[in-house]
Amino acid sequence: MTKIIRMNQLVKMLGVSRSSIHRFQAQGDFVPKIRIGTRSVGYSEAALEEWIKNREAKESEK
Repeated sequence: MTKIIRMNQLVKMLGVSRSSIHRFQAQGDFVPKIRIGTRSVGYSEAALEEWIKNREAKESEK
């Protein structure tokens, strides 16, 4: 079972602001949200790790 990362943890993990994460989502360039409750969402740790690897690969291609 994969761990679910909440927004506050995500901000610390990625070192970016909440607005940057919302911008990634608006651009369609981020992992999908997982609805935890009526007012809470999280993100799959495994999907986030894959997203980070893909971002690193794109940067190394430049």
